[in-house]
Amino acid sequence: MLVFLVDGSLKKNLYHLYRIKEQVRRYIEKGDFKIELSEETLETILVFKENFTTNAPGFVEEVIKILNYLKGIKNHVND
Repeated sequence: MLVFLVDGSLKKNLYHLYRIKEQVRRYIEKGDFKIELSEETLETILVFKENFTTNAPGFVEEVIKILNYLKGIKNHVND
């Protein structure tokens, strides 16, 4: 069972992972931390928020990819 599923469904607040991923990636690549998000990320967040209860495999896979990316960054920083 995946820990980010509640009663077998994705949680709506997981959209924050998209925001965090963009902010971390921008900081690592450009040394720039901004709260503002790109239009692409905002659109992705809106689609996720409207459809998270469908548990579409694409959403689950994307959440797993984001979590793995953030874990990789954490491990790199801790080394």
